[in-house]
Amino acid sequence: MAWLALLTAGSLEIAWILGLKYSDGFTRFWPSVATLLAIAASFAMLSLSLKSVPFGTAYAVWTGIGAAERAAGPLRIIRNKRVRIVRRIEIHLRGISTHQTHQ
Repeated sequence: MAWLALLTAGSLEIAWILGLKYSDGFTRFWPSVATLLAIAASFAMLSLSLKSVPFGTAYAVWTGIGAAERAAGPLRIIRNKRVRIVRRIEIHLRGISTHQTHQ
């Protein structure tokens, strides 16, 4: 459950990173509200995961998901070999986290 909360927190981090872009420096109301909600939800899910996952591991996974997705975002449009490589890395990381929960 903690790993699922951590993956959710990482996904919400992606949402608020994109929200920062669309809120235009918090000058647009609804994108700003959505961004603030995503930030709050991301931190809430991160704090839930910290009940079982060590802080260093949780923080590395949380920021890693956001960084990997942010790096892969512009590459998705191109649809070349780099996209497939980044996606494979992401799938392997999720597999590792799932494998660790079943031990």
